Amino acid sequence: MPVGLQITVTGDQAVIKTLGTLSKNMRLALGRAILVEAHDLRALIVKGIRDQAPGGMKFKPLSEMTKKLRMMQRKGSAKKLGSATKSMRTEMNKRMKALKSRKVNLIAGTALGVRSNVRISAAEKKLVKSDARIERAENKLDAATSGMKALINSGSLIGSINVTKIGKDPLDGVFVGVHRSARRKKGQGGDPVSIAAVHEFGSKAYTVTVTKKMRGWWFAMYKAGVFSAPLKKTTTSITRKTPARPYIRPSVSVWKEKLEERLGRRIQMEIDKIIAASGAKGT
Repeated sequence: MPVGLQITVTGDQAVIKTLGTLSKNMRLALGRAILVEAHDLRALIVKGIRDQAPGGMKFKPLSEMTKKLRMMQRKGSAKKLGSATKSMRTEMNKRMKALKSRKVNLIAGTALGVRSNVRISAAEKKLVKSDARIERAENKLDAATSGMKALINSGSLIGSINVTKIGKDPLDGVFVGVHRSARRKKGQGGDPVSIAAVHEFGSKAYTVTVTKKMRGWWFAMYKAGVFSAPLKKTTTSITRKTPARPYIRPSVSVWKEKLEERLGRRIQMEIDKIIAASGAKGT
């Protein structure tokens, strides 16, 4: 099962039937308004993870063992941090130049996703691609500085949270979250949907059998100061449990506030555009 929220048009059947008879442009306007809201939700989820407090609910802090292990993995972190910071600055400068060179209609800001098949101007598309590059640069920066942060050790979870159109019709709705079609990069193990679900809901306690290789690794970590003591010879298994760190549900709760009001404004904006465009063609 995918982890996220499906956004569709619902309500009185008579209203839905009426929507079905609307012109192609009107349906496109409604679909675009829904799509913009979906991308705003995604941005809210990502921001919540980066701030470590989605919807104002702070994540449970990482265990001391996890922090030490991450610090051990941060060899060459200074070089990575310098590279990530430089990449971030470069992309931000490019975006500022694009904004100064031409005024564009940004009704959705970063919300007009390149993968959404929405008709947008070339200038808007250029800025959207720039925003996508900025997000990738932010992920690199997070990965270089995230030794003490939860859910952004590599940036792969944030990268797997997307807005996916459900069908061809604009009113079929969209899905926001980690879709079942999500895949991790080569060399990164695990199913993105399963990983996303574990972080959102937590896991049941599970037992890991101690192997000879694990015992040797544990002793090496003990020598490095990560663990306070080596494994006892009598220890043959370890019980672990991943705590829940909800990042979608709290974000959705905040996003739902005044949703109808925002959606109504967006739909009106789209309708006004269509009317203006029709009037321009008629003159």
